[in-house]
Amino acid sequence: MLLLWGVFGLFLIGVGVVGAEAVKAMRTPPDSAAHWRDSADELARGGLHTALRWLRLQSAQPVAALPPAGLTQQVQICDDVWGGFAVQPQHAKAEHGGAHWRLRSHAQVVRRDAAGHPGEQLGDAVVEFEVRQLSLRLPGQAALCVRRAANLVIARRAAVHGGAEAVAVFAPAAGGAPVVKQGGELTGVAPFGAVQDASAYDDSVEAVFGVSPTVLFAMADERIDRSGRLPATLPPGSLTVVRCRELRLDKRHPLRGEGVLFIAGSLHLEAGNASRFRGLLYVDGDLTVHGPAEIRGAVLVTGSVLLQGHAGSVVVAHDPDILRNLRDTLCIYRPSSPIRRVAAAPGGSTGQ
Repeated sequence: MLLLWGVFGLFLIGVGVVGAEAVKAMRTPPDSAAHWRDSADELARGGLHTALRWLRLQSAQPVAALPPAGLTQQVQICDDVWGGFAVQPQHAKAEHGGAHWRLRSHAQVVRRDAAGHPGEQLGDAVVEFEVRQLSLRLPGQAALCVRRAANLVIARRAAVHGGAEAVAVFAPAAGGAPVVKQGGELTGVAPFGAVQDASAYDDSVEAVFGVSPTVLFAMADERIDRSGRLPATLPPGSLTVVRCRELRLDKRHPLRGEGVLFIAGSLHLEAGNASRFRGLLYVDGDLTVHGPAEIRGAVLVTGSVLLQGHAGSVVVAHDPDILRNLRDTLCIYRPSSPIRRVAAAPGGSTGQ
């Protein structure tokens, strides 16, 4: 364990606990009480981000336990002024098998005497946040999962492909069968896979991602409400959450990029939109797609679905490689709450 923490200490020195700019900012302002309080706060926040990096780097995932002593580090701010932090979990055992951690970072800034012993305390700060791992578990192995298949219409020049590993459409049997019109197509291991037990089909946010809708929104890389607009291209491996009654996209603003797009509302891709998306599209509402448009990965819809080609075709295709890459890049520890300041415990120490 001592060797492990020696290596970890070298890692921290290499990457910098609070960053070169933060240390520079600590050195330049005047020697004031407010300045040292800010310095301690910066160190405490750096401790949380260091702990997050440490969790992500562990070979066994999810991480079941933190070292008993927590994560600690010290840094020389200037001359005789030193700072340090100690990060500890706020519960005895990892929650949800290690997929959820509540972490608290306590930082202090002190002035050391000529012998290097800590003396006057200049600043003290305690902050905390929560981190979680997302899961990615679809109701079935399919290009398109829909809660009620009878509300799915595959019209002319529209196709859903399951490929060699998946069915085209997966849904509870009680919801009927998809409506495939002339010129529409369903292909795959089977055109339609139906689960007889409706309770076995779970498309809730909690079942798919392992967190509540509120937490999913907090963990998103991009959060968009009804007044916002999607980025021109969603970055690879990103999580984007949209909360609106209906999101309409056209040829001026198509759906482009990679990652996970969760829409708490309906999505309408207008004719001529020329959208190309790779990843998981989750629509908690109705989905309407007019061509040309291509979605590779998987699609999950809780409401009705209309796929209809116009100037170009509509293709929804299951892609296991895209989904595997998503799990590798997306299902890592992420902050699931903002950083909060808390009162320092009397007599607390960061080991300086």
